[in-house]
Amino acid sequence: MIIPTEEQSDIIYSEAELIFVLAGAGTGKTSTLVSFSNMRKKNSILYIVYNNSVKEEAKGKFPERVIIHTIHSLAFSIIGKKYKEKLTENLQVENIVKALSFFEDKRTSDSALINIAMSVINALNYYFNSDVLKIGDLSLDDTIKNLAEEYWLKMQDIENQEALITHDGYLKLYQLTNPKLDYDYIMVDEAQDSNEVMLDIVFKQHSKKIFVGDPSQKIYGFRGAINVFNSKKYMEYKPEMFSLTESFRFGQEIADVANEVLNAIPGNKIAIKGCDRESEIAKVDKEIQYTILFRTNTKLVDKAISLAEEGKSIHIIGGLEDIIKDAMDIYYLFAEEYDNIKSAFFKNFKHYNNFLQLTADLKIAKYKFLVRLIEQYGDTLLIKITKLKEQQEGKRSADVLLSSTHKAKGLEFVSVILWDDFKEILDFLKIQNPDEKIIEEINLLYVAITRATHTLELNKNVENFRRVV
Repeated sequence: MIIPTEEQSDIIYSEAELIFVLAGAGTGKTSTLVSFSNMRKKNSILYIVYNNSVKEEAKGKFPERVIIHTIHSLAFSIIGKKYKEKLTENLQVENIVKALSFFEDKRTSDSALINIAMSVINALNYYFNSDVLKIGDLSLDDTIKNLAEEYWLKMQDIENQEALITHDGYLKLYQLTNPKLDYDYIMVDEAQDSNEVMLDIVFKQHSKKIFVGDPSQKIYGFRGAINVFNSKKYMEYKPEMFSLTESFRFGQEIADVANEVLNAIPGNKIAIKGCDRESEIAKVDKEIQYTILFRTNTKLVDKAISLAEEGKSIHIIGGLEDIIKDAMDIYYLFAEEYDNIKSAFFKNFKHYNNFLQLTADLKIAKYKFLVRLIEQYGDTLLIKITKLKEQQEGKRSADVLLSSTHKAKGLEFVSVILWDDFKEILDFLKIQNPDEKIIEEINLLYVAITRATHTLELNKNVENFRRVV
């Protein structure tokens, strides 16, 4: 049995109605919650985790009486399962165009119309992640508001197979039912990346609540995530505040780098202490498996292709199926092999140059990424993708693991290389009052640094930053 630290014990024995725990990277938040649960054998407990991989891992650590869900799996068990035949991961332009009469008999490759469809998608996604009850209550252009309301109504119709529903869509429906969760305690993990719809559901319950997370790992603001730990709205509930600062993941060498990066944020007061585990800032040994972490999918794909051509076996955390699918379609459009195009959206274009013009007009990151692939690889893109597929292996057997930092959050790796596509942190030091986007860029670098357990190889930007600080 592991003896809890003093910080952990304070949390485990707290009887507060609402507990906020600020837990640094690798500081034993899961073991703290396990001990918290074991101390309350007569209580019913719901544990809400961030994703399915964490959910599966948690099942082997917590007592069976602790019910473990993601907020989406909780909603799926009640609402989402009714829509399983029309579920989609993300709304695409073609979904909006196909479902709404507004787009009938119009050129759906026209940039103005695609801009309208994208605005409808953005409005729906904002609504799904908010605590707003009606789309009509949002401050939107009337045309966009009306189209979003029309799609939302069709989305809810089980028989309408054209208006697909997302996981966030059925979660919104679940929130609107005002669900009652009959548990003595609700524990919420990764609370710094909660959204308003989840918080609305949890805070309406009569259960005691414990929110655990790391404000410095808030990296999903673009999805509507808010940091519950510094929200005036939720601080009014007067939570009992605790911190976990002693890392069990890495030694002081890596902790020092993490702290230096966090101190680039004015007013940051949280510092992580490394454990007695041996760790180092050094070049990784490429004769054994190592991991490369990236800021962007662009650089990830470039490096994956390069490694595949060298004959290295690779594993991409989270997979690249969607990117590869779109990359193949853009290649077939470029090569004028129109019959091989799978996506209805790409079939709308008569020529690659039409897509290129659309990208220039709309400046959508996903489309810009596809254009860059063509610019980089041209006629050889299909060969590169084929080689990339051939060299993919399972996580345990691959020579090299590659991951975006967003996908790597919650994971740890023995040896990590920081790639060169993170934002220049020295530039952030010149800013007196950084906005949320800048803070999330610093957080992203901190997340990448704190994935390593033994060896961390820094990029030039961070090396230069350390010389200055």
